[in-house]
Amino acid sequence: INLQKTLFSFFWQKELVNNILFQIKNGLTLSKALKKEAALDSTLLHILHSAEHSNNLGPALDKISYLVEKDINKRIQTFLKWLEPATTIILSLLVTLILLGLFYPLTKILSSLG
Repeated sequence: INLQKTLFSFFWQKELVNNILFQIKNGLTLSKALKKEAALDSTLLHILHSAEHSNNLGPALDKISYLVEKDINKRIQTFLKWLEPATTIILSLLVTLILLGLFYPLTKILSSLG
């Protein structure tokens, strides 16, 4: 448990991990502690709960980590899919503002000459 606590201390969910570890030390099962902290969705909690009762926790944790990693990768891909067009639009607006800032004084100078 101390190794897990050390590994998770680098992440922003440090308080969540500490709460889960505290609950496990006080007798709750891993699935109940995670459910109480709303750390996993119901499908993953069901897999974990079943694995605890069948003494098959290792493969279940591997499956859960695979599913969580797959979900995170899917969310990252969706974010990146929207990030590229948004960045293009923002940069286009920035270039437009710079060009307007350059050409507006030129039009003032040219109109005062003519």
